[in-house]
Amino acid sequence: MKLGTYLEQHSITYADFAARIGVSHARTVERYAKALRVPDGAIMKRIVEETDGMVMPNDFFELGDFTPSMAATGKTVRDDSETGKKSKTSPVDLPFRAQTVAEVRL
Repeated sequence: MKLGTYLEQHSITYADFAARIGVSHARTVERYAKALRVPDGAIMKRIVEETDGMVMPNDFFELGDFTPSMAATGKTVRDDSETGKKSKTSPVDLPFRAQTVAEVRL
């Protein structure tokens, strides 16, 4: 679940969540919630703990439709929101290196 969705569903303000995870500025949480910034490992761990695992590290990355069978081939499906078309890509085609839960140090 995306952080923004979690906060909205639980009626939690950015300022309140910032205090809960030990972040000094509500604006920072807003950036996390709007996918403008990815938290570092220590903050990510606090987010996972505070949300009881409902928000996980992978939720901060746009990976498209990703299935375990695709993981074995290194392929993922990207959804082009402008055209509505889906296309298979390899990790090198992505503009960033996607991290798995295991790769994000908690």
